[in-house]
Amino acid sequence: MAPKTIMLKGKGIRNERPAAAAGILPGHLLEIDSAGDYAVHSTATDNVGAKTFAIENELFGGDISTAYAAGDQVLAEVPPPGSVVYAWLLDGEVAVIGSRLDSNGDGTLKLVDTDAATDDTQRNAIVGIATEALSPSGANGRIKVEIV
Repeated sequence: MAPKTIMLKGKGIRNERPAAAAGILPGHLLEIDSAGDYAVHSTATDNVGAKTFAIENELFGGDISTAYAAGDQVLAEVPPPGSVVYAWLLDGEVAVIGSRLDSNGDGTLKLVDTDAATDDTQRNAIVGIATEALSPSGANGRIKVEIV
């Protein structure tokens, strides 16, 4: 059975900001745009800074599949290292337990390039480690990720 919450283990700092655009889903990796709104993290393999994930808006009956509309208050959590989140993995990626994941630049995560251990920017871009195997096909899939 799939989890019904994005934060699976641990408790971080909760924030809320308006959605910059429609389509932010719980589990998306977020950034703050120039207007101060939440947007999906837009630069692949880039230092993420505060690892921030959209969470479900349970206050208004939303679940992990309920997308935020433009201008909605997006509930987000900044989980500390060791927390486990139910994030989005890019369609076509093949993650195994222990795979290192970074931003794909669209709110989803992808496998880290093999040279990440030698490049400071890429090494600092690692968001987390897969705690389960997943190979989504035909659509992005959700994966349990331990935050680093």
